[in-house]
Amino acid sequence: MKSLMFVFSALLMFSSATDTSGIIAERMEQSVSTKTAIESEIIGSWEIVTETPRGTRKEVVRIEQEGQGLVGHAKRNQFEITQEGDFLYWTNTMQSPMGKIVMKNSAQVTGGTMEGFAEMTEGPRAGSKFPFTGTKLED
Repeated sequence: MKSLMFVFSALLMFSSATDTSGIIAERMEQSVSTKTAIESEIIGSWEIVTETPRGTRKEVVRIEQEGQGLVGHAKRNQFEITQEGDFLYWTNTMQSPMGKIVMKNSAQVTGGTMEGFAEMTEGPRAGSKFPFTGTKLED
């Protein structure tokens, strides 16, 4: 009987020592509130300045919340944005006189600025990366 009580006590101590459900729930809540805070920094209009071989290109992009995700609206197109912490990822496709162009973008947002790269994955300069910066505009 003593050995059975010892085993039961040991199991009880082990299960309470490894019960991380409260910690996991707390971290998930912190993650959600951090993402919400970052989303509030991201949502709005941004002036994006890209350095290309053909010169500096400026464009205003409006980032909005749609459902559970983020969507970017530019002059020529609309695209879904994936957010991972303070990083944003999106792909935009456009038609130009040179044909279809596909750009994969990634940027890090810090307050009212963003920095990143646009990689042309399809088009006349496929494989090229172009740096860009963004400044959040007052709405």
